[in-house]
Amino acid sequence: MERQILFPGTTAKIRAKITAVTLALVAMSAAVVIAVFLSGVGEYRDELEKELEKQIYAEVEPLARAMYRICKAMHQASSQQRSHGLTIMRQLMEKQGRPGLTKTTRPVQITDAAGNTATVALPDLVLGNTPLGLVPEPGVPVPVVDEVMALTGFHASIMLRMNDTGDFIRVATSVVKNGKRQIGSVVPAVNGDGTPNLFCRDVLRGDTAVGRTYVDDFVFVSTARPLRDADNRIIGLYGLGIRQDLMEDLRQVFMDTPVGKSGYFFILGAKGRQRGRYILSHKGERDGENILNTRDEDGGFLVRDLFRRALSQAPGEVTWNTYTWQNPGDASPRKKYAALIYFKPLDWIIGASAYEADFIEASQRLDSRLEKTIYRVLASGLIVLVVSTLACWLLGKRIVQPLNRAVGFADAISRGSFPPPLDITAADETGRLGQALNTMSQKLQKHLEERRQAEHDFRTLYESSRDALVLISDETFIDCNQAALEIFGATTKEDILGKKPFEMSPDRQPGSISSRAMTRDRLRQAMVSGSSRFEWVHFGKANRRFFTEVQLSAMEIRGKQMILGAIRDITQRKKDEEQLLRLRSYLSRIIGSMPSVLAVVDNNGIVTLWNRMAEERTGIPAAKARGCRLFKVLPHMTPHQSKINKALELGTIQKALKNPHKTQKGAVYEDIIIYPLITEKEKINGAVIRIDDVTRQVRMEEVMIQSEKMMSVGGLAAGMAHEINNPLAGMIQGAQVVMNRLSQDLPKNQAIARELGLSLPGIRAYVEERGILRQLSSIRDAGSRAARIVDNMLSFSRGGSLHEVHDLGMLLDRTLELAGNDYDLKKRFDFKDIEIIREYAPNVPRVRCEGSQVQQVFFNILKNGAEAMSEQADLRGRPCFTLAAWQEEHMACVSITDNGPGMDEATRKRVFEPFFTTKPVGVGTGLGLSVSFFIITRIHKGELRVSGRPGRGTKFVVKLPVASGPPENNGRHEKQSPG
Repeated sequence: MERQILFPGTTAKIRAKITAVTLALVAMSAAVVIAVFLSGVGEYRDELEKELEKQIYAEVEPLARAMYRICKAMHQASSQQRSHGLTIMRQLMEKQGRPGLTKTTRPVQITDAAGNTATVALPDLVLGNTPLGLVPEPGVPVPVVDEVMALTGFHASIMLRMNDTGDFIRVATSVVKNGKRQIGSVVPAVNGDGTPNLFCRDVLRGDTAVGRTYVDDFVFVSTARPLRDADNRIIGLYGLGIRQDLMEDLRQVFMDTPVGKSGYFFILGAKGRQRGRYILSHKGERDGENILNTRDEDGGFLVRDLFRRALSQAPGEVTWNTYTWQNPGDASPRKKYAALIYFKPLDWIIGASAYEADFIEASQRLDSRLEKTIYRVLASGLIVLVVSTLACWLLGKRIVQPLNRAVGFADAISRGSFPPPLDITAADETGRLGQALNTMSQKLQKHLEERRQAEHDFRTLYESSRDALVLISDETFIDCNQAALEIFGATTKEDILGKKPFEMSPDRQPGSISSRAMTRDRLRQAMVSGSSRFEWVHFGKANRRFFTEVQLSAMEIRGKQMILGAIRDITQRKKDEEQLLRLRSYLSRIIGSMPSVLAVVDNNGIVTLWNRMAEERTGIPAAKARGCRLFKVLPHMTPHQSKINKALELGTIQKALKNPHKTQKGAVYEDIIIYPLITEKEKINGAVIRIDDVTRQVRMEEVMIQSEKMMSVGGLAAGMAHEINNPLAGMIQGAQVVMNRLSQDLPKNQAIARELGLSLPGIRAYVEERGILRQLSSIRDAGSRAARIVDNMLSFSRGGSLHEVHDLGMLLDRTLELAGNDYDLKKRFDFKDIEIIREYAPNVPRVRCEGSQVQQVFFNILKNGAEAMSEQADLRGRPCFTLAAWQEEHMACVSITDNGPGMDEATRKRVFEPFFTTKPVGVGTGLGLSVSFFIITRIHKGELRVSGRPGRGTKFVVKLPVASGPPENNGRHEKQSPG
């Protein structure tokens, strides 16, 4: 009591100092603790939100892509089925008869795309003699369409072309609505927005049209082909289709596949009359409803934004949108994530949507617990601050021992231990300080426990992550989660911790780069830039090699720089990529192995693809050809530049068949086909040029034509010979009779002359003076000569046997006489101008041969020589053939020598090759001498040789084995001219 009186100011100062200092320390401690805690909470929430979004993307996007692939596969299968169905439909129409139009018209009620009706006069469309008749009753059978529906299950329609513009009206169909066939609807050539109807355009071009058509409110995926009449005019079309809303298998797949817990798939129409309409809605409850103008909470057009995002991507690419959505029956709008893909063939926007709430339940529980912890911390700090203030003011009463004990108590707490509570029971400031310290100790202990709990919760999230997470310090794994154990096939964390990343990897990464060196480089890069993403090859259990995608993030934990690694197994993705590469390689090998020349050019005519056959034909490697202009590497394509431009502008296939082309090896024929290269966006990005060598085909066609012509000429010659023989015999006999009746020696002549009072010697003198006998003799000689020519023609056309024995000289003379008449007839040159020298040795033996075939050989040689001499402008002297016959051992030999232009060594080596000719394209077939070589060497086992030099003439030698028996001497030496 005396101290309080003697030193009141001192007590107040101590109390004030203790209060001020204690309050400052408590406030600073609370502030630091709360700040650190709130900072950790903020980082935790940010990381949690990122992981949540990654999880949603990782689960929803593969589902959306899978459904896109299913739609694509089903559309392709449907297209093939419709194409097969069209073939069946065409065959059924052919059984009915050729399509046509009646000459008369009748009024027909039509309905346009806007639902307006009108009456126009149109002819009836008939199949053979059966008019289609616009039958509306489904009970009355309609030809073709009902049969196709029964056979294929597809709806079939036949349309009539209404006008030159290209509008079509449906005149027969299997589509029934409200108890009536849907006939009379018009498919316009121009859409309501002024754009051309591509479906009608393709049909009018004569192509197969694939697209969507509308029957009332139904949308059909249709395929159609043009319908032509007897004059090949397009008078209509016939097609098959399936209603989009009746693709039950596809709808069931979409509706049976869940997205998250309560998410679902939906399909919206993208263009045309189905734009903005549900093709498929949740549980099918809103199918057909147009939601294009649906607004969100802020008044924005939500669905239009979805359309903009989806259509801005390439078909098959995924785009994401986050929005709030409320379905009928929902209490309030909920946040959704939607993966959107545009499916161009059906103009669908496919969406896979999932509610954020399906993935956020765990994080919401953690957030709720964190919020409670924050409130507790703030409340505890406030309580501590208030209690500390009161305790400090009461501290002055018991300042000595209780203060020391309090200091020791606070010191123990500062070292991280929590001693037993202070037993200061005084009712003054000291006791209250002891109570405050005890309370603070309890609150701090509770706060630390809650913080440990928060760390435990974070650890739980860390362990439950689907991605493998590892913590790296000093290039060593110091921690990992359960997913890391699974991906590496480890049993416990001890199998991983303490190891370095390259120890869990092969010695070298792809590209023969050391895993050890690459590990250090990636860790260093992450430390410098804060993060690093790359692909890596790891080893797992039983040395299983697998590919991963690694994300390294640098961070500071407890004042030490560490790296958090997120590892995701991408082995399947790599396999898919390898499969794609193998597919590309397979396609490249297919293109390379094609027997056709294939070249692909862009819109500027620059070569982008050059296959192996193109390399072989041109000698230009693909690496050199790519990037060059087409006409530089294929100069002979220059005349077809207009066709290439037409294919690029109109998108139609252009052809140039049997196109002649000169090469170093001679003339060749090529089929050139130019295909427009059309992308999925229906843009023309170039052209594919295919070139096939059809020279052999063209030659064979020429040979067939020539053979048929020769057969016809042979038959005609034989028939003419028989017909000519009769008048020739009458002419010769008549001339002989006249000459006999002018003779003086016949008694009958003298008797008749006396009866008529004529002098037979006078008549004879008159006839001789006027040259009548000479004329009659000439008539008889000419008839005899014509008879011999006819006999030669008959012999040449009839053929013979290899067992017949012939004189080669006689065969050569007959052939020469026949050849002379042949060329006289064609008036190409005159054999009378050719000098013939015969040098036949005596006693040349006969040969066994087929006479007409050997004559054909002689005929070909004489014909070629005569043509060569007639075409030579600088021929020295008169055209001349020297014919020789002699015996050489067991062979009878014949040579035919001309004084024509001769031939060089290259021509001489190829003269017997099939189709080889030195004549212009279209003049000769190049088969005469090759056939002659075959007749002599293969059929008759003889020899046929040729020799000659340029400007020195040509000599052909024919050798045939002699026949058994004594030879006849018909040889002769003579030099003469024809005639």
